[in-house]
Amino acid sequence: MIIALLSSMGVTLDSFFPEIVQEWKARGQTVVSAASTPSHVGEFTRIRSITRRPSPLNVLAPGDVRRWLRQSRADVLITNTATASALARVGSLPVPVVYFCHGLHWNTGQSVNDRLWQAVEGRLIQRTTGTITINADDEAWFVQHAAANRILRLERGVGVPLARFAPAPVRSGQGTALLWVGEFTQRKQPAHAVQVIRHLHDRGVAARLVMLGEGPQHESVQQLVRESGLTDFVSMPGHGDVAEHLASADALVHTARWEGLPRVMLEAYARGRRSYAYDVKGVRDIPGAVLSSAAQPYDLAESIRKDVLSHRIRDFSPTLEGLDTSESASRILDFVAALVGQKLNEVVRHDIW
Repeated sequence: MIIALLSSMGVTLDSFFPEIVQEWKARGQTVVSAASTPSHVGEFTRIRSITRRPSPLNVLAPGDVRRWLRQSRADVLITNTATASALARVGSLPVPVVYFCHGLHWNTGQSVNDRLWQAVEGRLIQRTTGTITINADDEAWFVQHAAANRILRLERGVGVPLARFAPAPVRSGQGTALLWVGEFTQRKQPAHAVQVIRHLHDRGVAARLVMLGEGPQHESVQQLVRESGLTDFVSMPGHGDVAEHLASADALVHTARWEGLPRVMLEAYARGRRSYAYDVKGVRDIPGAVLSSAAQPYDLAESIRKDVLSHRIRDFSPTLEGLDTSESASRILDFVAALVGQKLNEVVRHDIW
């Protein structure tokens, strides 16, 4: 089987799929990939009309994707990220389409913007052969719009490469060491992590924070750190080795408004680190996470403070069964193979009649 992977950005393929593709290849599959920016996953083709956000270039995308699929002789398309997945499904394609949903683009689903996203996805799901979902809230939405045998729920998302994220003892150090990892964007709310540290210091907890990542709010968060007098306690080195930084941290802080299933929280779990986060979609599916009221940095800080005082913050042991990426890769491949067989049978019946 030739599996085609499509994403808006090459970095998404490089972040989530290398170990999965390696497992598929070990099971005899061929993988081709495409995105608007370069990737090292599979046999890569750059499709510039597939952009991260809606663009006038997108009018060319359906035709570009069809040509790529025919040229690669793909048997199935697995598409992920919002823009790429919408463009792939807006017209007819020569192969079955599986939507790997890293997170439907709403939290509670109650706002006007949320309902617009729901209306769009409600139309697109009719053009989708199968759906892979990674949290309970999204699964509940999908089961209302598609047959159960066309939905796969991955409780551990894409999984974690346990060879790199094995449990590790907490390194002794002065004070409480916290880690935040993510893109500095509005949805990830990085400024909330700085507010958490400020609250902890106000309550007598000598906490330090490392913030890994980059993005449009990086400079404004640096300014907040300076204005809060926390330059000696908050460092923002850009991108870094998450596994190594987790080994030096007592716990992970996560401040997103909503998620699909945050892999960094699974990585922290695998490393034996507790996560402190808001009770929002996707995040609440992470095992062992300590959840606080959404968008309330003070509540988040209080949860951490109480666990620091009780030493619970370091008292954490993960259950690794089913967590390795290889297991997620196998489940995806079995699901897709079954869908492709089913779809081909449907086409044969249609041709006969």
